[in-house]
Amino acid sequence: MAIIDAVRKMITRRREAIAEKDRRQMNLFLDKCERFRQLLAANHAALDAMSDMGDALAGLRPMDMNYVRSECVSAVAAVGRMVEALCAMSPDKYDGLRPSLRSIALSMDSIIHTQKKDGSAGPLVLALEDVAGRPDLCGSKTASLAEIQARLGLKIPSGFVFTADAYRLFLGTGLREEIERLCMVMPSDTLKGLYTLSFRISDLIFSAPIPQELEQLAASFLERTPPDVRFAVRSSAMDEDMLGVSFAGQYSSVLNVHPEELFDAFREVVASAYSVTAMTYRRNRGLRDDDTVMCVACMEMIESQAGGVMYTADPLGREINVIQIHAVPGLPVSIVDGACDPDVWCVNSNPLKISSVTIGHKEWIRRSDANQGTCRVRLEGRDCLEPSLNSGQALELANMGRCIEQHFGCPQDVEWALDAEGQLCILQSRPLEILTKNDISLRGVGGEVLLQCGTTASSGIAAGPVHIVNCDADLLSMPRGAVMVTDQAHPAWASALDRVEAIVAGHGSIAGHLANVAREFGVPAIFGIENIIEVLSEQGEAAAEITVDADSCSIYCGVRQELFLNRKPKPILMENSPVMQCLREVTEQIIPLKLTNAKSPDFVPENCSTLHDITRFCHEKGVDEMFNNPVDIPAGSARRLCTDVPTQYWMLDLGGGIAGQTTKAVSIDDIRSEPMLALWQGMHAMPWQGPPPPDAQGFLSVVMEATANPALEAGASNAMGQRNYFMVGSDYCNLQSRFGFHFSTVEGHAGPFTDENYVYLQLMGGGADSKRRKLRASMISNVLARKGFTATAKDDAVFARMENIPAASVLRGMMILGHVIVHTRQLDMAMSDPNAAKQHEHKLLEDISSLLETACTPMGCFPTPADSEPLGVRSGREDSDGVQ
Repeated sequence: MAIIDAVRKMITRRREAIAEKDRRQMNLFLDKCERFRQLLAANHAALDAMSDMGDALAGLRPMDMNYVRSECVSAVAAVGRMVEALCAMSPDKYDGLRPSLRSIALSMDSIIHTQKKDGSAGPLVLALEDVAGRPDLCGSKTASLAEIQARLGLKIPSGFVFTADAYRLFLGTGLREEIERLCMVMPSDTLKGLYTLSFRISDLIFSAPIPQELEQLAASFLERTPPDVRFAVRSSAMDEDMLGVSFAGQYSSVLNVHPEELFDAFREVVASAYSVTAMTYRRNRGLRDDDTVMCVACMEMIESQAGGVMYTADPLGREINVIQIHAVPGLPVSIVDGACDPDVWCVNSNPLKISSVTIGHKEWIRRSDANQGTCRVRLEGRDCLEPSLNSGQALELANMGRCIEQHFGCPQDVEWALDAEGQLCILQSRPLEILTKNDISLRGVGGEVLLQCGTTASSGIAAGPVHIVNCDADLLSMPRGAVMVTDQAHPAWASALDRVEAIVAGHGSIAGHLANVAREFGVPAIFGIENIIEVLSEQGEAAAEITVDADSCSIYCGVRQELFLNRKPKPILMENSPVMQCLREVTEQIIPLKLTNAKSPDFVPENCSTLHDITRFCHEKGVDEMFNNPVDIPAGSARRLCTDVPTQYWMLDLGGGIAGQTTKAVSIDDIRSEPMLALWQGMHAMPWQGPPPPDAQGFLSVVMEATANPALEAGASNAMGQRNYFMVGSDYCNLQSRFGFHFSTVEGHAGPFTDENYVYLQLMGGGADSKRRKLRASMISNVLARKGFTATAKDDAVFARMENIPAASVLRGMMILGHVIVHTRQLDMAMSDPNAAKQHEHKLLEDISSLLETACTPMGCFPTPADSEPLGVRSGREDSDGVQ
């Protein structure tokens, strides 16, 4: 008996030891499964970032450096998570990935962050006469103004300028880092977000101390000026007043400033670099925010009798050798902010001769306030129609404009003032962009015109729904593609130029800042249509949508398609912009895939030279560690899924996904993973009819592809052997599968918390040639976009996702993906042309709709698409069965 008892105890201890070993192995295996799940999730995030940056390279949407930096951070962070997950799956084996990732990240950082010069390396404050021709010190605006005095002897205001190094010194107090942090962490992809960001940055700037050195230098200049002098404190940014990139009205000027308030005005001008209008202008033009260096000019305030803007050529290119002088009584700000309809003098430039004069009806003008700032003054009676200049003054001014143009070698946009002594003074001069005659479409008026009046501020024709703008709040609610209708052509409305089709304003002129920027953006504009808001309101629904023909100053009710035949397309402003150049450079460190052969001896961490290389390496090795390395997998952990038809599906339970743990086989009845059941139902609700009959070229392309790529031969082992693996939990499912030549990853999480739920698909491959595979990918992307996914096609790959959605929507999405991955097998062979792709797209949409009408899961039957909850971020298409 003693021997028997000893044997029993030995067997019991052996069984307990084996069970403990199995428990340890199971825990290790489950930890590896979790690391693999993390690797896959990070892989999705990395590929999403790369896909979005690839789309951005087309240059068809506005972007700024905040976008580039945030996408770079997202990509590096996601790839970093992949590296850490892989290293945790097999410690010490893949540590070489870390220095490769660090090297790539450092290279990216040097591209997206320019080398900034902190502190002071040059003069901080200079007199205006000392900066002639030195835009590197004080910006183009101030340097050109000083040059006009030094080289041409024309009168300009006296004063001084805070240089580029003064700006750098001011930001060197810690402002720059905090501004960049705010730009990174605060959402700024909407106008509302930009307003919040601008307010936060402005608050920082207004609270920042002025360096003592700047205060002392400014005081020394102020000591030499009379005590009653007031200043015009004006922006003179390094990127301002350039040809084609004017920043007209986007930065601040603070007028009639008391010397004691000089630094408050300085802060206001600096803060205007981060105004909503300036930030949207940079984004739409693709300009780097870190290239903005705000020099600030402090010039003696001219209390002008009259002032305005002179164009030394017609900006619309319609008249030759004509100088346009736009003039108002008082300060010229009434013209540039669109508040006043000015007098217009047209002067032939050779010989100088007045060809026409139009006297505007001027109700309001600007004057300097008795204390500080400016005030509006109402004109009464005959004063409203009094000319702002006489003929002699107009000719003198035109001659000055001709001299300035000859000096700088190109047409000029000149701001001027007539001082109290009757002397003409130049306030600024910048290059003027001229449209060529071919840019102007001279259309005859056809059909019934609602209005034909006003002046052309920017050429072109466009149509859209009317949206009235009276304040900033109206901008926030303005839909994309609208026609902006406003009483005053205010420069602040330029922040919406990327979203509007045209502008119609009651007051303003071609010389205003909004008109200037509208021409840069290719947005048609008509200004000076009196009571335009009342007129359109009286028309009611008939004028809910209008067509604006700016060249003939005509407005039509509804959309007049016949006028659009020769419409000039809007310029692609992002093309060759600094931000686009930066994006191209940085994506060279991200997107190219150089490690393509996993069997090559060169497929090692040290040879990963891009983020895509690391992503590919981590995914390849992660799959290998998970499925081809049986050392840590407890016996029986991977169980075969048995159905009526033999399959190569194997199940890995991450916890709660399968009922029972004893048998080596699993049936569908044992599955407790709701996402998997939904996916499985989508895969099998409708029997696959087999591959479509290929045409001769389609079959030949499959043969050629298989010949060129032995890895695609029938029976060739894939990255996971011959098996397709389901990894499941109660709320989670991941399927790594290969059907013939096609590879797919489907993943979904359907838990109780909406913000944790998502559905994801990555599908690629095919046996046909590249053209047919791309058509198949585009077709699948279109189908999924119509069913609520955010979907993109890149070459022969499809990436689709839904996120932050209810669990029921996750299951609906999994069912759709199940149908897609099964029923698009070998469709690439049938993609002979786009028409064939459309036919299969129709069929897929019809089948999916039929599937969803009758489908049920453990969570209940799905509603029809029209009654279902929103599925998450849509891609701008309706969930319907029609073809877009």
